[in-house]
Amino acid sequence: MNMSYQRSFAFGAIFVLVLCSSVGQAQLLPIFDWVRSFFGNYEEPQYQLVGNLSDIIEERIYPAKKWVCTEQFLNPKTKDTKRSEMFMSLFAYIQGKNDGEHKMDMTVPVTTKVDHRNGDLYSYEMCFFIPQEFQANPPRPENRNVRVVSFPELHVYSIRYGGYSTQELEQEQMTALTSTLKNRSIPYFEENQGPRATYFVSGYDSPTKFWNRRNEVWILGKDNRPLPVSAAAVD
Repeated sequence: MNMSYQRSFAFGAIFVLVLCSSVGQAQLLPIFDWVRSFFGNYEEPQYQLVGNLSDIIEERIYPAKKWVCTEQFLNPKTKDTKRSEMFMSLFAYIQGKNDGEHKMDMTVPVTTKVDHRNGDLYSYEMCFFIPQEFQANPPRPENRNVRVVSFPELHVYSIRYGGYSTQELEQEQMTALTSTLKNRSIPYFEENQGPRATYFVSGYDSPTKFWNRRNEVWILGKDNRPLPVSAAAVD
């Protein structure tokens, strides 16, 4: 196991502890139910597989769908301290902190859109896919920092990797993916920004699953429409 993956497993254990310590006892019960449910199947947005560039790289098209999102402006070196806070804001929404107190099943993936703004400041927008049952009329979030976002059709290139996703691993996968696209002369969104291009990190597993984890980095195809702009909290 290389050093990047060793660090990712250490981060995962710390993240579980932080997640549990940052919430009250009443909130832990639904979290544990969610953790147990990760041994089953989850609803995820359906997509069209356009083709495979390798065993771990796919080209996909996701149809326009609604997601529930929260965003913060952070320095990448300190972003991990806010991950549990962002996750819990979205988890509270699907647990009934919404107009009508509707409870929803957990979906996958949990996506985080990473977008460089200026200097060391990045926008991190974490999103849950809204279950199909609520797609037509999703309830309004109670939390003013959480909002329902209508994403247009997404043309993405995806690379899959294991372990816990850290900044180092994300950049490694980003580099591997962009190198593959460049070698095949495939244009992608904001390609001239190199490692600071907009990308998504997508996770499919509970933080308490330590082995055979599924993570992906997505890069948008060059033909994508502009994505919605969120009103983010600044930290």
